[in-house]
Amino acid sequence: MALHSLSPGWRGLFAVVLLAGVGLAAMAGIRHFSTEARLTRATQRLIHITEKEGPESAVSLARAADNFGKFLATNAVLTASEFGALATGRQEMVSLFAQTRSSLNSIAFPDPRLQLKRLAPGEVRVEVRARFRFDVPGEGMMQDNGVADLLWRKTSDGWRLVNAELSLQESDLPAAAFP
Repeated sequence: MALHSLSPGWRGLFAVVLLAGVGLAAMAGIRHFSTEARLTRATQRLIHITEKEGPESAVSLARAADNFGKFLATNAVLTASEFGALATGRQEMVSLFAQTRSSLNSIAFPDPRLQLKRLAPGEVRVEVRARFRFDVPGEGMMQDNGVADLLWRKTSDGWRLVNAELSLQESDLPAAAFP
């Protein structure tokens, strides 16, 4: 049945339904491409890249380090609240990432919680609260609560991580056992 063969009332109803569908699709697309949605996905991807399930080849380590580095600004800084600056600059952070990753059997951050706050145009802070579990060779499992305070800035290359501060902290996360 062709649209022109419908009565005027049905054509009007069809037009309203079509416009409503287009409007809903546009609204869903706007949420999908919003700054908050993009940075939530980027932060989740960064967490996923950092996790490690077991021994890995040198090629896998290099790929993970390269992917990690793609999120960083050239002047990125990594600090730990208990120790101060750990690495400054993309290359130093990637080297520290690779060194740390190769020295641990596994790294897990089950159920991280993200909270975003827009600070200014082109600048967003993401607080990541998570339990973490590291399998340290010869020492066994180490687990605790931690917070990563990530500062993302819009650059000519897109959104890049410019500052990351890590801390061990009391958390509202449940002290449940890891899977």
